Amino acid sequence: KTGGLFVQFEQFLWNLGTSSPISETRLELDARHVLAGGTVLMLGLDGGIVAGLSGNDTTALDRVFPGGDSFRGFAPRGIGPADGDDFLGGNRHLILSAEVQRELGKVMGTALRGGIFADLGSVWGLDDTLGGRIDDKAHIRSSIGLSLTFDVASTPVSLYAAVPVRHQPQDERQVFGLSVNARF
Repeated sequence: KTGGLFVQFEQFLWNLGTSSPISETRLELDARHVLAGGTVLMLGLDGGIVAGLSGNDTTALDRVFPGGDSFRGFAPRGIGPADGDDFLGGNRHLILSAEVQRELGKVMGTALRGGIFADLGSVWGLDDTLGGRIDDKAHIRSSIGLSLTFDVASTPVSLYAAVPVRHQPQDERQVFGLSVNARF
């Protein structure tokens, strides 16, 4: 495999023509660097901002909820500002990822790659914290884990086991996960 850099910038405008227009800006950077002996260093950055465009507050439908394969070790919709047991998402997020993968050989004609990774990041920021009752600060979370990646009919599949290292007491964890990336 070859190294390279992938950059994706997206700008979305939602609810135009209503009293609640929303702007969502996303940035994703992924870099791959081939090391010796079939080993690859992969670095990633995923961040974004959601904001009301006419002084309106964002809603839970508008906000970001990282977790699962976007922040391994944490459950989807299981981190960030919360009101009791209800996670509210955040208007801002930033997640950094580093992974070293190595070719492990082939099983039944399918190449296997094993990896070790670390993810670090946060989701934060609400327009209304109910008078300070909701903590919407950028609490840093992190996880480490192992991955196993292979292709099924030219579609990359990744299994992972992750353990949160730094977390908040209310965070919902997800130790095992599956990621399938197909592009059409």
